[in-house]
Amino acid sequence: MTLYNNIIFSTSSSDPWYSTNYSGLIISDYNCWYGNSSQGKPEWDGTHSIISDPLFIDIEDGNFSIGASSPCIDAGTPGASQVVAIGFDGITRPRGSGYDIGAYEYASDTSSLYPTIAHDVTSNISISYTQGTNPAAQSLHIWNSGPGTLNYTLTCDADWILLSPSEGSSSGEHDTITIAPSTAGLVVGDYQAVITITSTDEDVSNSPQTINALVSVAIEGDDDGGNCFIRTSGR
Repeated sequence: MTLYNNIIFSTSSSDPWYSTNYSGLIISDYNCWYGNSSQGKPEWDGTHSIISDPLFIDIEDGNFSIGASSPCIDAGTPGASQVVAIGFDGITRPRGSGYDIGAYEYASDTSSLYPTIAHDVTSNISISYTQGTNPAAQSLHIWNSGPGTLNYTLTCDADWILLSPSEGSSSGEHDTITIAPSTAGLVVGDYQAVITITSTDEDVSNSPQTINALVSVAIEGDDDGGNCFIRTSGR
């Protein structure tokens, strides 16, 4: 039996781990032992193993990933016969100068590891119309600028802007969203709405993205012709 790159947590002196009968039967090193100050680590464990708090993120909530100050970072070995190339949370290993001890690989910046919302509204989208008419539909393009697949939904807080489709997924391809303002029921004046793009995946760090729609309804014959402006903002 081999035991490499593991965190053994909250052991007790009565645990069979500390039996001398395992000497010669277990090839073990580069582990982290914590929770039994009196026993430390078994005598059969290797010299590179450590006795230290692994500094889990949130034990009570079941989050056993390690924090930025964990002694387990870069303290593992790639020399195990069956080294794990991807951590439990999908992060490739190693991220630093060495493998981390434990099931999770620490990454200080995870933004490049997960899907990312991208869209092409970088300036105003202007629509000219007069009261009582519906302006021509416009297009918005959404895609995933990161790895994997982005799953997203679109919502608007005004019922006079219709979005189609209102959800989608992208692995890099650009999805076309039709924005169809319906201003026939609006009186002359200025209006504002917010279009929100939200990822259904909690690991997407730049979700949600918002697009502010500013609408001006003009009377027939107005030289300005009426305008609809759609502007973007980040999270």
